[in-house]
Formats: sequence, C-alpha cells, structure tokens
Amino acid sequence: MMDKLARAVRLDELKSAAFYRDLAVEFFATFLLLFIVGGLSAQFGDKPSIVQIGLAAGLGVGLIVWGSASTSGGHINPAISLAVCLAGHITVLRGVGYSIAQCAGAYAAILLTKSLTPADEIGEFYGVTRLNPALTPLQGVVMEVVLTFFLAFTIYAYVDKERPELNPCGPLMIGLSVTMTHMFGVPYTGCSINPARSFGPALASGYWQDHWIYWVGPILGSMLAIFSYDYTIRSDASLQKLKSSLLCSAPASNADGRDEDNKAIQMNDEGNTDDVQNLTV
Repeated sequence: MMDKLARAVRLDELKSAAFYRDLAVEFFATFLLLFIVGGLSAQFGDKPSIVQIGLAAGLGVGLIVWGSASTSGGHINPAISLAVCLAGHITVLRGVGYSIAQCAGAYAAILLTKSLTPADEIGEFYGVTRLNPALTPLQGVVMEVVLTFFLAFTIYAYVDKERPELNPCGPLMIGLSVTMTHMFGVPYTGCSINPARSFGPALASGYWQDHWIYWVGPILGSMLAIFSYDYTIRSDASLQKLKSSLLCSAPASNADGRDEDNKAIQMNDEGNTDDVQNLTV
C-alpha cells in the first residue's frame, strides 16, 4: 500500500529540473489564456459578442496547446490536471503542482490586463464567470459538467495512442470544442470549463458568488469524460478493466500472461505518462 502511495505521489520529482520547467510552462500557458479572457472583458464602447468570445477563446486555447503540449502536456486547466491525476495518469505532486501554477498564472494575467486597461472600460468584474440569474446553482453545475465533458472527451481522444490519425489536428479540434462550448454556454454560466479561468478574475475582483460551481462542475465533467473514454472507447476497454479499477485491484491476465490493461498509461521517470504527453486545457 505504501509503495503504491509513493509511486502515486512521486516526491522525488521535486529533485527534477523538468518538473519545475513544466510548472513554469503551465503558469505561462495559462497566463496567456487568461490575458485573452481579461482583454475580452474590456468594453471600449461595445460588449464583445458571444461569437467573438467563442472564437477568441477557441483560437487562443488551440494555439497555446499547440505550443505547450510537447513540454508540460499543455493542460492549462486544473479540471484536466486533477482528473488525470485521480485516474492515475500523472502523479499527485504533478497534478496539484500544475493546478497551483495554472491558478497563479490566471491571477497574474488578470492583474496585467487590469493595469493595461482604462478602469472605465474593463468593467467591475474583470471577466469573472457569473451564473445566469434565471438558473439555480444545481443547474449551473450540471451545465458546467456537460460543457467540460465535451472538451475533456476531445482531449482524451487526441492523446489516445491507438488513434494516431487524430494527432495532427488535435489542437485544432480542442480549440473548436472550446469555441462550440462557449457559443452555447456563455449565456448560462459564462462557460468556465476551467477552474483557473474563473479563479483569476474572481480573486482580482473579489466576486466569489457561486464560485464553487466552476470547480465542482468542470472537475466532475473532466473525470466523467476520462473514465468514459477509458472504459468504453479505448481499444483495451472492457468490463473487467472497469471492475478492476473500481475495486482498486490488479487487472486480470490474458492467455499470454500479460495484463489486459497492458496498453494502459504507464508512468515514466519524470512523472508524465506516455499517453498524456499532450493532455491539454
């Protein structure tokens, strides 16, 4: 038990320069994303349309993923980092570290945007996500779960080694999923689908009403997407694999003496995983 816990946490990563490099990449990648989001909150006479918001967010995410995926994996989203951590695809230390770096980058970006934008143009809330008054918090959570599911499912299909044909267009598809969810979800919840995206503006503005929605919803949606893909879509998906995961037991061996789960993601020496080199947003 203690050996499994040690492998899951991997405190030895604290001695790795690559670990701190990856934290820095996640900080700056999320910084760039929230700089775009903060800029969209500037009015300059006219509020940005939902189409403008969707295209800016989607294009921004696609380009940031394309540039950062080969190093840290380009998560730029605590919901993704924590979900793949709980699924056992990255270490606990890396999952928590990424999430902290992402939130710090988000806050720093909003502060910079605030300093560059006239006070009467940026508005009161600096791009904070707010629940539509016509919705209940429960409806808001469910909406964020569904919207994040779209995003996370697209991401997990992109990093599936058994489907290499998806790799060249992965960042584009991820960006399009962000555009689609924003065009639909902004009127409902502001379409966070990323706790860091909501945390930065909330901390800068002091507006915390219903903020928990933007953590619970995206994390649940991301976890549902990852486990759904792992146990229904992947080429090695099976009921036995699902049962083994739920019971926290070793998967059954096949006739060749290999684990049925032998294609599952394996941890490498840096705490990343072979399949999750490009996990994003």
